[in-house]
Amino acid sequence: MIALVMAGTAEESELTRQTGVANKSFITPGGKTALAYILEVLREVEEISRIVVVGPPESLQALKGEFDFEIVPEEGSIAKNLSAPLNKGLLEGPFLLVTGDIPLLTRESLEDFLARCKPYELDFYYPIIPREAVEKRYPGTKRTYVPMKEGVFTGGNIFIARAEKVREALPQVEDFFRLRKSFVKMVGKLGPVFILKYITRRLVIADLVKRFKVLFNVEAEAVVTWYPEIGTDLDKVSDLAFFQEQLGS
Repeated sequence: MIALVMAGTAEESELTRQTGVANKSFITPGGKTALAYILEVLREVEEISRIVVVGPPESLQALKGEFDFEIVPEEGSIAKNLSAPLNKGLLEGPFLLVTGDIPLLTRESLEDFLARCKPYELDFYYPIIPREAVEKRYPGTKRTYVPMKEGVFTGGNIFIARAEKVREALPQVEDFFRLRKSFVKMVGKLGPVFILKYITRRLVIADLVKRFKVLFNVEAEAVVTWYPEIGTDLDKVSDLAFFQEQLGS
């Protein structure tokens, strides 16, 4: 399987201002860049045959001596950064998509997710992590949680997607990535029935999967995993302190 790491430069934030690093994938919470931690894991997973990274070429080139991966220059928006490797013919069939800001990712957590998604027959797999798993592993951390009938969940930052379906859904991709950090807004986009179910805590995972199919024209599955490291991203200044504690400053 091909692994695509999205390490493009996003808008300026309080985190990038305080660290003086324009791209959070290159912040060093433990002596190495967030991206380097991810690349270390990807090369350890036997199922990953090739790694493609979208991001700033000069910064990525500095990692080429240590890691074997293909560089795709960033083009701006998430949709453009995703279409770039597609247009170059670097993605085919089901591929692994990883955001460049989850330095706590481990081989065990990634292999568990891949195993839960096999045999990759659907178009899209999205991990959701129970709140109790996050609070047990990382007590005191603040994440965005979604109350559902089956439990309370947060979303992950690794996905499996089918290349041809991603190409078809590119116009909606920007919306998905923008809304994934605010489930209230996402539910609002899903429609009034979903808003009512959300408020009354009658929303079930199957409801989301069905609506996802309508919005994006894909066969999808929400995959429950108990590894919170795949949903713990470097996004805020408070996150940096947490990662420094976990990885060593």
